[in-house]
Amino acid sequence: MSYKIIVVHLDHTPLLAATVALAADIAIAQGAHVVGVVAAAAHADAQAPEAFLVFGGAMRRAGVASFETRLLEGDPASGLSMMGRYCDLLILGRREADDPGFGVHADFCEFIAINCACPVLVAPSGPHAHSLPRRPLIAWNGS
Repeated sequence: MSYKIIVVHLDHTPLLAATVALAADIAIAQGAHVVGVVAAAAHADAQAPEAFLVFGGAMRRAGVASFETRLLEGDPASGLSMMGRYCDLLILGRREADDPGFGVHADFCEFIAINCACPVLVAPSGPHAHSLPRRPLIAWNGS
């Protein structure tokens, strides 16, 4: 299976750069277009442009030929799940277990994985091997 459109959620965690780098590596390997998405409801302040700068810089450094950014209005989990209808892979960031928002983020990832129409990859913590993970957790929502 090849991924032609990859959506990556640009949340504001310390691991954002690693998540974006993973998306860039997969895009290069697959020849994919990458869409960086910031949820407007979660980031009503000036952090969205900062996330877009991190995303754009990483895509250019990696040599990704085709990418864009989008600001997602409304509920972030529902909006990202809906975007799964129009992409081949959705990448979510990870939060460390000691992060105060870890539980909420875990629920966010679970909701998207259950309600999304495409594969969802929660970026592994720590350094990655510049490719798709070799030990994925696979789940099925029964639809």
